[in-house]
Amino acid sequence: MNQLTLHVGAGTFMPVLSKDARDHRMHAETFCVNVRELKTIVNALERGKPLVVVGTTSTRTLESLFWLGVKRIRGLSLGDNATNLVLEQFEWIPLSVGDGKYISAAESLKALIEGKEDDDMISGRTS
Repeated sequence: MNQLTLHVGAGTFMPVLSKDARDHRMHAETFCVNVRELKTIVNALERGKPLVVVGTTSTRTLESLFWLGVKRIRGLSLGDNATNLVLEQFEWIPLSVGDGKYISAAESLKALIEGKEDDDMISGRTS
């Protein structure tokens, strides 16, 4: 079992009120995950083991980590600094075309943890 720290606020439970979900502005959620945990996830992915993610916030965090890894592979800015990564609400869309659709989850996560120690933390914000 892997663990990550999620920081959610009241916005997590805010209903979507717009007719088109694309018009709904998502609130920011912050996360913090240990590099050792990400290495365990990469190992499981490389061995073909399924990931069972519980909860929408946990799922959103892993999806965001994937797209942040794609950003790193493409040489794009990850936010204010290397320790506080940022993925904006619709930023994944242009990342999903071209080479982005061929990057595996393991490859993407490896790009985020490259050069980091097991006890280092990766933190960031989704919105």
